[in-house]
Amino acid sequence: MSENEPVEKRGEDFVLHLEGADRRYRVTVPREVLDEEVGAAADEAERRNWIRANMPGILGAVTARETGGFAKEPWSSMLVEELP
Repeated sequence: MSENEPVEKRGEDFVLHLEGADRRYRVTVPREVLDEEVGAAADEAERRNWIRANMPGILGAVTARETGGFAKEPWSSMLVEELP
């Protein structure tokens, strides 16, 4: 992801800062999800590439949060927090 994209590595997890229509969100993509999806030996670039390629699913987790819906795995493992 480019430096302009709202993602940071925080420990072993990756955190995205996203803007909804009226709300801001922080989405944590846990290391465990990335280990399962791209492999425990994947480097940071491979993990970032997976996040980029799977942004629609990550955004779906945010939409589920906004609408009170449910997300399927692996999206249900994302921690979606509404920010003030």
